[in-house]
Amino acid sequence: MKLAGKTAIVVGGGRDIGRSVSIALAREGAKVVVNFNNDATAAQATVDDITKAGGDAILVKADATKLDDMHALVKAAQAAFGDQIDILATVAGGMVARKTLDEMDEEFFDWVMRLNVHSAFFAMKAAVPHMTAGASVINFSSQAGRDGGAEREEGDGNVEEAAASDAKLSDQSSSEAAFRLADTDESGGSMSREQFAELLI
Repeated sequence: MKLAGKTAIVVGGGRDIGRSVSIALAREGAKVVVNFNNDATAAQATVDDITKAGGDAILVKADATKLDDMHALVKAAQAAFGDQIDILATVAGGMVARKTLDEMDEEFFDWVMRLNVHSAFFAMKAAVPHMTAGASVINFSSQAGRDGGAEREEGDGNVEEAAASDAKLSDQSSSEAAFRLADTDESGGSMSREQFAELLI
């Protein structure tokens, strides 16, 4: 197993694509910290599936839009599996709603950015100090950040802006970090969330 002995944190790892990422990491031998905020039932099912298959995983509730919660998530990972973090995957985020510029207010725009961009920043801010050469950070965003997505519709602008910001955050951080950092959009040979999930399932 390629990841035997490694500790992986999956932010938003309890359901959907995050679930696929968590299970795939566990299959490769990683000790997985499955983070969730709202859907405890789905997240527990993910952990149960990992442990039933002989893997090692814990469940940690934490809100990715809050920096203190991300610090607490890292501390929970360290308490369970040791001080070093080897893999951070940030999967939390989403469309929220389609709204045109006229329909968006400041509160809505701030929430979209907080959910999709701040979440990745906060997770990296908490985890990166505990990562060394050879570690990996994978920030999931959307193809929409590059070209509007394959099925672009009116009102998609907010998620496009968030995805583009995610990509730039990854670019900046990768130039500063002594380890691999990737953004899974669909440019430069990277993949969309959906393509990545298909490889992992």
